[in-house]
Amino acid sequence: MHPLNATVPGPAAPIPATAGAESAPFSAAPPSPPTGRHLIAALLRPLRARFALGLAGSLLARLCDLIPMALLGVVVDAVTRGQTAPETYLLYGMLVLGAFSGLAAFQCGSDYMLADVAQRLRHALRMALYGHLLRLDAGFYASRRKGDLMNVVSGDVDTLEAVVSDTLPGAVRVGMMVCGTYGWMLWLDWRLAMLLLVPVPGVAWLMVHFARRIRPQYLHARKAAGSFAGVLENSLHGVAELQAANAQDHEMERLRARSAEYRDAGIAAARTRARFIPAIFIAAGLSFALLIGGGGWLAAQGDGPSVGAYTTFVFMGMRLVLPIFAAGMVANQVQQARAALTRIDELLLARPTVVDAPDAEDLREPPRRIELRGAGYGYGEDHGNGRDGGRDGARDALHGMDLTVTEGMSVGIVGPSGAGKSTLVRLLLRLHDPKRGEVLVNGRPLAHWTLASYRSHIGYVPQDPFIFHGTVEENIRLGAPHADDAAVREAARMADAHDFIAELPDGYATFIGERGLKLSGGQRQRIALARALLRDPAVLILDEATSAVDSLTEQRIKRNLSTGFGSPQGKARDASEANSRNEHAPGPNEHAPGPNEHAPGMFAGRMVIAVAHRLSTLSDFDLVVVLDNGREVERGSPQYLLGKGGLYAEMWSPGGEA
Repeated sequence: MHPLNATVPGPAAPIPATAGAESAPFSAAPPSPPTGRHLIAALLRPLRARFALGLAGSLLARLCDLIPMALLGVVVDAVTRGQTAPETYLLYGMLVLGAFSGLAAFQCGSDYMLADVAQRLRHALRMALYGHLLRLDAGFYASRRKGDLMNVVSGDVDTLEAVVSDTLPGAVRVGMMVCGTYGWMLWLDWRLAMLLLVPVPGVAWLMVHFARRIRPQYLHARKAAGSFAGVLENSLHGVAELQAANAQDHEMERLRARSAEYRDAGIAAARTRARFIPAIFIAAGLSFALLIGGGGWLAAQGDGPSVGAYTTFVFMGMRLVLPIFAAGMVANQVQQARAALTRIDELLLARPTVVDAPDAEDLREPPRRIELRGAGYGYGEDHGNGRDGGRDGARDALHGMDLTVTEGMSVGIVGPSGAGKSTLVRLLLRLHDPKRGEVLVNGRPLAHWTLASYRSHIGYVPQDPFIFHGTVEENIRLGAPHADDAAVREAARMADAHDFIAELPDGYATFIGERGLKLSGGQRQRIALARALLRDPAVLILDEATSAVDSLTEQRIKRNLSTGFGSPQGKARDASEANSRNEHAPGPNEHAPGPNEHAPGMFAGRMVIAVAHRLSTLSDFDLVVVLDNGREVERGSPQYLLGKGGLYAEMWSPGGEA
């Protein structure tokens, strides 16, 4: 048994969804697009008990808040009547102290519970959006800035979190305060209470007008923030290139333009907000002025409330000024949240184009045969229209590709730049579906195998591998997180990475920085190769995976793989089946390799598909396919093609490089 087999799990299990949503494989065809409101409602459902407790605490806190004002009028009337019993005033004082104690306790509990709900919602919403992003395919990311997406998942989600933790509880507090205070005032004197309603229609009109004006401005500001974040993220990733090209001033101007757009959008929203808030103050002042003037005159005429009741009216009227102002703030925050929600809706409406077929099944057995039958693909709308193609695919990146790869077979893909090599790899990884023709695995269309199960059998090493922020060991374990230490080190040895890793300050525990910038290009490639080997894949796809390493290192890697990669049983099976690996009949430009043209034991029992710029990489491969302008022009063993004198021979240089 291969030493990695005992520690690497089988097909990857579906990544669990966030709390409040059912688990589903990322490759599963998604349901109809939810809106942000539906998603938030679904995520809040498991938290409804906590949310209800938080609102109940806020309600009780508001009731406690009203008690001291109600007692104030009673105390004033008692004083005006000449009541002198000390126990009476002691009782009133104790009631006020109890009310403030209740206010503190209930408000504290409410704030904690609602903050807990808001933080849980923020976490769940971020995870749901991140899970959605992981389901989207390469075409989506080709047209969206990463910084803008980060701004949606971070900034816009924070805005919605503030709604749950601040805006919504604030709206509830305002509503409770207004209802409680106004109800008490109606009970004391309905005439004075009606005076307070005079500005309400004007306030309502102001809020509607404000919402219509401010919402598009907030949406523009959120998009400007995303655009700024996108340029900034891109610039920081390319800071070395900017410095080398002495292009800092140019990039600074580009970033300044985006920042200025964000600044101007924020100023425009602040200008609209500044015009609205004073109107709310004036409306609140009008209500209070009517209460002071009208109530004072009625009390002086003896046709109004008592002195104590009027005092209560004045204090409650002052308390109503704050809720009216807070209502304006709530309206402002709601419009900010609606702008953020619009951006989240736009993200949720994006659908992956590469999804499982309705009848897709898990690929439990390793792929033993992969076929491309007339497969073609083009980028952009002008390259065709769906699977029917367009103008016979004349501008496609790959045309009518026929290829069969069987278990134990090694196939090299070569050709000049733009020949279609990477497009072929993307079809094999099912990052794209062919627009014409089809890809079959074990005799069935690739779409009829679930993406998660198919990719669990694949190890992939790109030319420019992505190294995540973390330790060397964490990066190698990426595809097999439960592998033990011995398996990690064995994979590193096979990739000729163990020695340089051991020399790092903390060995496998060394943090290597974002995108692995602390490592050389060749070191990053070897870590990526170790990552792929740790998965013990049935299909190994190498896209110029050793282009950044020197020839001697590449030879060591090939030797390690040929002697250490694969079980003894697989090697024996490979040797016995050497004459029957290539089941594809040779075409006019094709030479079928013979039994002596294989490297015995190399990648035994597995399919290896390698794109190579350095042609010496493929010297021991069973079959080499030469592409040019998206079409196959030659195929055969390396020795046959070299002697044939075609494009492959022209590409060969004394150093073994194209």
